[in-house]
Amino acid sequence: GTIRPRSVAAHAKRLDMPKYEAHVNRTQGERLRIAIIGAGIAGMTAAAALADQNHAVVVFEKSRGPGGRTATRRAGEIRFDHGAQYATSSDPRFTAQLHAWEEAGVVEEWPGQIHDLATRTSKTGKTRWLGTMGMNAICKHLAEGIDLRRSCRITALERVDAGWRLCDELDALPERERIFDNVIVTAPAPQAGDLLGPVHHEFAQMAKGITSDPCWALMAVTNTDTSPPWRGAFADSNVLGWLATHPLDNGHQQWVVHATSEWSRQHLEDADEAVAGLLTQALRETSEVGTIVSANVHRWRYARVVNPEARGALFDAETGLAVAGDWLGGGAKIESAWLSGCAAAGLILRSQLSAA
Repeated sequence: GTIRPRSVAAHAKRLDMPKYEAHVNRTQGERLRIAIIGAGIAGMTAAAALADQNHAVVVFEKSRGPGGRTATRRAGEIRFDHGAQYATSSDPRFTAQLHAWEEAGVVEEWPGQIHDLATRTSKTGKTRWLGTMGMNAICKHLAEGIDLRRSCRITALERVDAGWRLCDELDALPERERIFDNVIVTAPAPQAGDLLGPVHHEFAQMAKGITSDPCWALMAVTNTDTSPPWRGAFADSNVLGWLATHPLDNGHQQWVVHATSEWSRQHLEDADEAVAGLLTQALRETSEVGTIVSANVHRWRYARVVNPEARGALFDAETGLAVAGDWLGGGAKIESAWLSGCAAAGLILRSQLSAA
């Protein structure tokens, strides 16, 4: 037909906007009350998808904010992305999502080069994405408009006549806020296994069969005003596996260093001060960093999934219990967690439509 221009104002006059809004925001079937345990990528992705379908979603997070392993730690004006350093994509659905986040100002392409210190060559051919204001920008974006209960650790699930009852560590939830139609567990596999054990043996055994490697992360500031020719590097070291750096406005350098899985396992229960000393020494031996101005460490017990499943998500339609996480999405990647969160939300929505 003929393409004719029409202004937004003119178009609005031709539509019953309140009616159209009600139609778009309508719930397909009964409005569900859904609890999501964990505010990482998988949990917040599922939350955003389900809330978009007008379901009542509540996310419970034991930490002070969303992010999970895409957490960002602040030290004054400095931000340390001490967990996942970047996102990559091999699935066209996640690629499209990354570009949508880029348009929304949530992510941007990695600036600068990434090197392999063993071969002294640049790593090319793969686009890496950063959160524009830290890696937790992604989960913060997904959390907009979501009922997020921070610093609330869920310790047990109970199957009751009304659905699912949640028990929190401090017993602070009012009784009326404990009952849900559906629950999605997105904790790391070992923690998910413990939580699922009393209520779903099959899912619990699957989670407990997953092995995760630990990782000690060092967050440091140095007083050198010289930068290496790279912004990120894979290290050739028995101690260090990854280094990332960028200059600060005051002439100092900021560093995030990840220890190897083997070294982290050997020192898993060491004191923070001892680990910080060993990792700063390894950093000095790897790069010319000058004087260490500050150094802190963080222990990720479940940093890297060794034997992931490629199931997307788990779902028991009879009870309304779902499980999601990178360990079900095929690997220890932001992409894997996002795909799993989408799968969990899709399984719940499909089940609801089937029952309607």
